[in-house]
Amino acid sequence: MELLLALLAELLAILAVSAGVLVVLAALAIVAALLLALVRREAAATRLRRGLRRASIVVLVVVTLGLVALQTIAAPAAIRWAIADLPARGGPRITFEDADLSLLRGALRLRGVTLDRGEDLSLRGERVAIDVDWPSLLVGDRIRVESLDLRGIRGRIHRVEGARRPPRGRPAIVDHLSLADVDVAAAVGPHTLRVQIKELRVAPLRSDRAIFDLLVAAAGRAQIDAFHLEARRQPGLTTWSIRGVPTALLGLELPPALKFLEDVALDLEIEAEHDEPIADAADLRLTAGVGLVGSEGPRSRARRLVDTAHRLARAAGFGEIEAELHVDAASLQDQAALTESALRHALQAALRQAMRRVSERSRALGG
Repeated sequence: MELLLALLAELLAILAVSAGVLVVLAALAIVAALLLALVRREAAATRLRRGLRRASIVVLVVVTLGLVALQTIAAPAAIRWAIADLPARGGPRITFEDADLSLLRGALRLRGVTLDRGEDLSLRGERVAIDVDWPSLLVGDRIRVESLDLRGIRGRIHRVEGARRPPRGRPAIVDHLSLADVDVAAAVGPHTLRVQIKELRVAPLRSDRAIFDLLVAAAGRAQIDAFHLEARRQPGLTTWSIRGVPTALLGLELPPALKFLEDVALDLEIEAEHDEPIADAADLRLTAGVGLVGSEGPRSRARRLVDTAHRLARAAGFGEIEAELHVDAASLQDQAALTESALRHALQAALRQAMRRVSERSRALGG
């Protein structure tokens, strides 16, 4: 999420430069049009008026040609100029094979994009596309991005630090975010995970509350190493199904009676009930199944113990491990790293508490 927000900030910075150019050209065109309006009725009057009329026509022609040239011939060169100093400001070095820029629509398309910052970051994308609402980029409290589309992303992420926010510190809202065909090796704490996103859509995504929006406003499928994620969204309810996630990756501190779970994986399902349209709070229901997961092939001793424990728990009426918690967007304000966010810690705490309850009930049953 940090990388996504950093990339969004850089794209908005490019468009901000383009918006400045557009404002200058528009101002020249307006001045030229006003001059033409003032002198068109007096075309043959004085030499000064005739000169102003000719100058106005020249300015209009130059502005028109400038817009056409900037959006076609000069677009790639102009964008390369706008991003040339990123490494000096601590950002990644960005290169691309081709670019399309529409000043009037606020649209930018990059193909064959690479982001590189040495050992920390190396990515290549087939296509990056962004459409922005021009007035919100120039004025207002929040920048509105109509769409952000990332496709064919490959590479590695070791560390993302100092991620820039949108220009002038203003938050941005992305009406529609779309990621597809992503295959990236990412370092998460001591682990290096292979993250594969088949497709993921988030609508909306607010840059200052990105983790909350990812939880409640997402739909799509992904795979992280051997475990699978699927997000399903319907009005008022978003469900995350996470199959085969290792307990070690969750960072759980298991009670002694459940230490055997450290070598297996869990099936998690998170149901997030929320308002429509997306507001700033959600009620979560977390369900963890411990007996129907594990690697393919012969079952390990830990897996057999889990299966036995699961059958005994269900026979005793315990069912699956369940937990509930309330999440508000304000508690996740400006948090960009999912692995270090308050959401992850809240989910860990809820799951640990639920597993302790199961352990206590199991001991009481045994006693």
